[in-house]
Amino acid sequence: MKKTGERILFFLEDEQKTLNLGQRLAETLIGLDEYPALLFTGPLGAGKTTIIRGIVQELPGGEDAEVSSPSFNILNIYPTKPETAHFDLYRLEGRGLDPESEDILFDEDKFILVEWSEFLPKDLWPENFIWVELGLHECGRLLEMFVSHKSIKDKLKKIQRSEFTFL
Repeated sequence: MKKTGERILFFLEDEQKTLNLGQRLAETLIGLDEYPALLFTGPLGAGKTTIIRGIVQELPGGEDAEVSSPSFNILNIYPTKPETAHFDLYRLEGRGLDPESEDILFDEDKFILVEWSEFLPKDLWPENFIWVELGLHECGRLLEMFVSHKSIKDKLKKIQRSEFTFL
């Protein structure tokens, strides 16, 4: 996996904390000129779809979005501002995307959220991304982000210190 940038850790005790972090991520990213793709990895049940639900519901237009993992159709588009493309590559396992999905993956005007990003062929990785690993922990979830963009990194560290238990 391509872990570039500084490592930032969050401990998420429950589903509500996972949703809250997703909301805070959306607030952090919404004002940027260019949106980094969020590439998620982690085992089944680690909270990937939950954090994505928090992100989408915090974006303008997302309050009515029904966020679910697009396991069978690989891609859901949510009518948010900016529009959000939610990929789930669990069934893809490195086979590549169809041309239409590739075009969406590289659309700089969309928030790009990719679950099971380890199945995305390396030549399709967006240039600007944040790597997000979720893992199961005996008392909740552990989330690790690898962030290169300085202003995003500084904002996330502030959120980490003020709102989330840090191990």
